Amino acid sequence: MFSDRFAAGVLAAALDRGLAVPGALSIIGFDDSPVASNSRPALTTVRQDLAEKGHAAAASLVAAVQARTATATETPETPDAARHVVLPVELVIRESTAPPTVATLHDPKGRSRKAPAAARRRAGYHQE
Repeated sequence: MFSDRFAAGVLAAALDRGLAVPGALSIIGFDDSPVASNSRPALTTVRQDLAEKGHAAAASLVAAVQARTATATETPETPDAARHVVLPVELVIRESTAPPTVATLHDPKGRSRKAPAAARRRAGYHQE
């Protein structure tokens, strides 16, 4: 739940400084905590299944303990029970994000800067 809280703090700071969110800045959190849906504008976030995350952590812990126990009776070496687990996540799009606009392609001092081609296409900005 920390990431959505952090993103909400960034959102508050941006709004205090007069930045348009979205517009001048898009903000994304992580965890889909109540903070995300209760912020104004509501935060776009990445949702993860906390129950599944807990089950995976518990299964990894049990496997590590079992591997250590089995190895302790066979050899004094430390078991290599660590594994990489990838859990599914879901992007929850709310009001704090938007594609870049032509206005965001300029810095505060008015100097033009070119956004990556993919961002220009998504924003409908085509310049030859």
